[in-house]
Amino acid sequence: MIGKSRSILGEGKKVWEKYPTDYRIYASDEAREYAEEKATDLQSQLASQFPNFVKPMLQSHVTGGFWLGLPRSFCMKYLPKKNTHMTLLDEDGNESPTLYLAEKNGLSAGWRGFAIEHGLVDGDALVFELVTPTKFMVYIIRQNGYYEADEDEGLDKRHKR
Repeated sequence: MIGKSRSILGEGKKVWEKYPTDYRIYASDEAREYAEEKATDLQSQLASQFPNFVKPMLQSHVTGGFWLGLPRSFCMKYLPKKNTHMTLLDEDGNESPTLYLAEKNGLSAGWRGFAIEHGLVDGDALVFELVTPTKFMVYIIRQNGYYEADEDEGLDKRHKR
């Protein structure tokens, strides 16, 4: 885990220690493409009853500003028309509160904690599945899986161009 949480504000509230802004991972084009392809594959396997989308992570989503803009068309069709508290549910069943800003079509308060807690980096791809009007199931596809897949085959793509 990159960040550490400590509950000093009471039950269910977290304060995050300073995020190391000099700790940045820059995904290669190949690793980014790998994660997006795997996320799209996963998206196609999800139950069609829940709307969903793929969101590739950029530096601005996971370091510094910690703002996550969502697809405008998705927001207009499926999300509330006013600022709303939303829940992000990970694959382990852990819930993270966040704030959806309707006029900006994105996640703000709480997104930073989710990104740090889950060690998100540039190039990771997330699949968001809206399972209730205010809850997203979030699937994380790691960009470093591109390198791990080749290690299993005895190859090292980090040196390929």
